[in-house]
Amino acid sequence: MKKILSIEVPAEQSNLFIIRNFYTQSIRSGCAAISEADIAYMELAVNEFCENIIRHGYKGGPGTINIRIIADEDKIRTVITDSAKPYNILEYDPIDKEKLVEKGIKGRLGIRMIKTICDSIKYTRLNNKNKTVLTKNIRAQKET
Repeated sequence: MKKILSIEVPAEQSNLFIIRNFYTQSIRSGCAAISEADIAYMELAVNEFCENIIRHGYKGGPGTINIRIIADEDKIRTVITDSAKPYNILEYDPIDKEKLVEKGIKGRLGIRMIKTICDSIKYTRLNNKNKTVLTKNIRAQKET
């Protein structure tokens, strides 16, 4: 059974809490088969992605972020739409972790983390809007 939920919030750091709560509660109510660990990982990925939109896309200026969750029996697709400057996460090649450590750079692990957590990522730019789809496959839970 497909379940679709959505929210649109102003692109402000203070709204990351709202995004996280909406995301977690939506997944818990709409997708019984997903593990708590996968919910936590996807919440982390969505939070990081939205924080990047706020900090780097809108650069703290006005804007909105729309999040639509499509929960199927076998996967969760999170569609994030914004009108910030174009940015395709798939074109970003993160700096090697060891080089970050050597150079003493803190941070810059968010996109690497998002790419690791999500099973697929798709990006399109249409009508001056970024649309990124983060997909997490739901693996069958083992019976105990």
